[in-house]
Amino acid sequence: MPFRDVAIGLAVATALAPLAHAGELNWEPQTVATVSGLVDIRRDRDTGIVFAHTEDERFKLVRAGEMFSLEPVAKNKWTGGNADPIPDGRIAYGAGAIAQAWLSEPTLLYRHGVLGDNVEAEMLRVRLKDGRVLSHKLPNDSVFEDLEPRIIDLNGEEAILVVRSYLSAGASIALYRVAGNKLESIGESDPIGLSYRWLNPVGAADFDGDGITEIAAVVTPHLSGILTIYQRDGERFVRDSARGGYSTHFIGSTILAMSIIEDVDGDGVPDIILPTLDRDNLAVVSFAGTSSRELLTLPQPSKIVTSIVLADLDGAAFPDIAFGLEDGSLVVIRR
Repeated sequence: MPFRDVAIGLAVATALAPLAHAGELNWEPQTVATVSGLVDIRRDRDTGIVFAHTEDERFKLVRAGEMFSLEPVAKNKWTGGNADPIPDGRIAYGAGAIAQAWLSEPTLLYRHGVLGDNVEAEMLRVRLKDGRVLSHKLPNDSVFEDLEPRIIDLNGEEAILVVRSYLSAGASIALYRVAGNKLESIGESDPIGLSYRWLNPVGAADFDGDGITEIAAVVTPHLSGILTIYQRDGERFVRDSARGGYSTHFIGSTILAMSIIEDVDGDGVPDIILPTLDRDNLAVVSFAGTSSRELLTLPQPSKIVTSIVLADLDGAAFPDIAFGLEDGSLVVIRR
């Protein structure tokens, strides 16, 4: 059997660390199944169902009473239509004027290989709700070192967030918008400064509570793992605050969504949930106010290797948190 069901009350982590607000959060990670060869978990954007994926199989997470089980289901069929993403590339879906966004035109210009192969993208493409397809191609000094664009709300403006890596200076965050019949740059951060140094975006939110949307990313998630908040300053995105010791990726993996944004302590300011640098712990980080802090850290019995997803698994008022471990454990935090 590729998985086993266990009682929902079985905790797999130690008690919450006595950090600020930890008692209020009262989280208990619980193993709900074990999947041999677990690669990723994903939440269906239409149904909210969580699926566990191996290289060859897919399972649906279902709940009956206080137990979870996994039901084998057919793997997804290609639904990208006329989209032409790069190998391992994925299509992002938007709810506004942008219907889809993806990275295209594979290139071997920048052979870093951190995302599993040496293929990167030269082109960003979007399909609008009216059917038009717009493209933006980079000059030969850089590539899109990414697999899936992120369609975000940037202070009321629909924007696309991607990783742009310069051949001589490494990765930066780059943002684009639709302007008439073209895609144009909104702005970028300064690149890291060295070739073959990468960053992984977390997303966009008002992380400090000042009423302005910022961008979060983990800079060098394989080295120092600096969780960085960027503030817009004209056409630049400048570092506003940072905290070291986190990772949202491991070398060779195509999994980029190892973080989520959620206000977990109820202060009205979104927090960031992500692994620590060794991926042995799940951490909750707040940048509210003038300083950063960890709200809690939850040790895990094995390294976190999958996407971290929010999903209402028990019908309660708050979405639950789910992720997978290197030993095949499918972990749920019920809230």
